[in-house]
Amino acid sequence: MSHLSFEDYSNVSQFYDSGGRAPKCADIIIKSITECCNLLDVGCGTGNYMVPLVKSGKVSAYTGIDASVEMLSQLTKKAQSVDPSVNIRTQCVDITKPLPFAENEFDSVIVNQVFHHITDISATPRDDQLKYTRMALDEIYRILKPGGVFCVNFSSHSQVAARWFCQLLYGDQMERVNVRIIDLEEMINLIKQSGFQITLNEISYEPLMGERYYAYEIFFNEANRRATSYWSLCTPEELENGLNKLRKKLENREEFDADVRLQMKKHGATHEVVCIKPVK
Repeated sequence: MSHLSFEDYSNVSQFYDSGGRAPKCADIIIKSITECCNLLDVGCGTGNYMVPLVKSGKVSAYTGIDASVEMLSQLTKKAQSVDPSVNIRTQCVDITKPLPFAENEFDSVIVNQVFHHITDISATPRDDQLKYTRMALDEIYRILKPGGVFCVNFSSHSQVAARWFCQLLYGDQMERVNVRIIDLEEMINLIKQSGFQITLNEISYEPLMGERYYAYEIFFNEANRRATSYWSLCTPEELENGLNKLRKKLENREEFDADVRLQMKKHGATHEVVCIKPVK
């Protein structure tokens, strides 16, 4: 696990899938990649994207890398249920270091909800906080074939701040959460600086946990909270206070639910950006 990560994925691995994390914008990725694709999934976790990508029939080889051996172990179990003709491999990799792959090796690379885990909040100025994301993007550019497709999914400051649990947990203390998050303009600039050409920049309004995001009562169970890393940033006192606030909100569930859905409609859940490495 990266020394920068604020979530203990060694422990979370046993809860992650039961928490309901959905493969965000998998349809966009499948539409964007080429046939017989040799694909790299950076920060693959338990392989939520591996399943729909392999089942699409467009992926001939899938490589999943993650800093957690335990998360990769869950992916290996899932791989037993997909097409055995697809070459599936995993590797434990810290993406704050050079990636262990050759230049122009992959047809496509995907990164989903990963970069906020490698922000160095101990550094200043902001450029130094984002140095590992900048390096990772440069490495992805290096290992992607000319004409290859790079897809990245992330959440902006406003999208994270609009999540109901962040509002209840952090309130006016959101800045210590936002410092970890790469905002939309920052991400676009970093992507362009690495040499990519952006072909799609789209907002997704589907929550990371799908409809379970609106099943508020399930979040009193720790296993369901662990599927979303932002819960792990709070102190025990903030967690207790946040859950008490949720209980109060649920006394008028209809009103609370309407406001949560309004915020989602206003801000969306994530951004999906699709890029290509230019052919020179």
